[in-house]
Parts: sequence; structure tokens; C-alpha cells
Amino acid sequence: MDIIANGVRLNYIEAGQGEAVVCLHGLGLNKDVWRHLFPLLSQHYRTLAYDLRGMGRSEAPGRRGLTYTIDLHAEDLECLLDGLGIERTALVAHAFGAFVAMRFAIKRPERVTALVVVNTSAMMGEPGISQGLYRAAVAELDGMAPLLDVAMSRWFVESIHREHPEVIQFYREMLGSTPPMGYAANARSLALWDLGPELGEIRCPTLVVSGKEDWSTPLEGHRVIAQGIPDSRLVIIEKASHTVPEEQADEFNRLTLEFLQQHVKV
Repeated sequence: MDIIANGVRLNYIEAGQGEAVVCLHGLGLNKDVWRHLFPLLSQHYRTLAYDLRGMGRSEAPGRRGLTYTIDLHAEDLECLLDGLGIERTALVAHAFGAFVAMRFAIKRPERVTALVVVNTSAMMGEPGISQGLYRAAVAELDGMAPLLDVAMSRWFVESIHREHPEVIQFYREMLGSTPPMGYAANARSLALWDLGPELGEIRCPTLVVSGKEDWSTPLEGHRVIAQGIPDSRLVIIEKASHTVPEEQADEFNRLTLEFLQQHVKV
């Protein structure tokens, strides 16, 4: 389904009833990241997942040089909630999507009941900033194909490559189908990302999940988030890199559902 939110067309899926839970994906991905979690959440909650602007089936720019900031995405999220009549929601967010979720929890604390963030960071710094700008330039000039191999090596532990090549292919196709101009517009925002002391302004219960072998957003960055948010808990997932909801889906789903059931009434 599509909705116009903040002047942009966003594609989303929705299922279930009750209190709302909205799922946000990472950079270059789409709502299919939640293929394992979404069916479970929708048994208990009104569950939505949407493609962030510039990615998946949502509207993407047709020209080079744009930057889609995290604040812009937070405005998109608020307009999406308004358009769907959702006053308050829990947010479950991966990587880049967690940037948006944390920013929204700071800007609109009265609208966030609980927060789950996985494989993310409160700031990029180097080399993340330079890598983001480089990948933006590559996408605009040469498309997504040159970025696929490196991304797969960063996102998954070796056992997934060896034992589940179908998962690697699924994510290669997902990233490869991302509109290059949309990817670039979002990748540029990495250079601007730094929550800094604002982490303490997140007041909702928060679960912070890190893959132990994630070098894209390392464990230390997750510790910074957990230390900065007053009501938060850090969980480290073994045998996982940058895509915990896929690499260790059963464990991630269990943790997320237990956490939400503690803090969001069914």
C-alpha cells in the first residue's frame, strides 16, 4: 500500500490489531528485512513496516546531489503516523532506520512507547563518513552493482555465506534493487549523523541489540547508546554481524517480543 506522507509517496505493509509497532529498515534495504519478525508481531500488535524514502518501493529522487537527512526521515515518520491515525507507537529499527527511530524518540517523546534498536550507532565518525560519501558517489555514477560484494561481506558472518547462500542472494537482490539516486541521497546523511548528548533525551524503555561480530557498527557504539539512554538494556548476540534480524532471527524475535510485551500492553 502507498501513502503520501510529508510530500513523498511511502510504501508500507500493515497487519494485526491493538497497540502500534512500526518497523524501520537499514540503508539500501527495505521492509523485507522484517520478513521473520513481522508475522510474529502482527499476532499481538498493529504492525507496520515501510520503505524509507529513496528506498524499496517508496518514492526516490530522479537526480543526483540530494541529501535526505535523518530529521527529514523523522518528519516522514510523523506524517506517516498522522496519516494512519496512530497517536503512539513502539519502534523496532535496524541500522540507518534506528537513526530515524532515535531521532523521532527525541523529537516526539510523547509518541514513542518503546524502542528496539539493532546494529546501529549514535554517530558515524571516520571511516564511516568517508565510506558513506564514497558509496553515494559510486551509486550515482555506476549504480548499485559495485557495492554489493563489499556490503555482503560486511553484513553477514562467514557461516551465513557458507551455509545459507540463499540468504546472501536475497539480500544482494534487495540492495541491488535500491534506486541508486535514493541510496546516494540517504548515504550522504551519514556525514551529518551525531546524536551526542541528545541520547539522554530518549526517555522510553529501550532495547539495544548488537551483533558481536559487527564491525560496521561495532559493539562499543552500542554501549555508548545503552549508557546514554536512561532506561535501556544492551544485549549482545553471538555469531552475528550487521544483520542480526536475519542472522539470528529466532533470538532477535524472542528478545523483541519479550521486551515489547513488558512495555507495550497487548
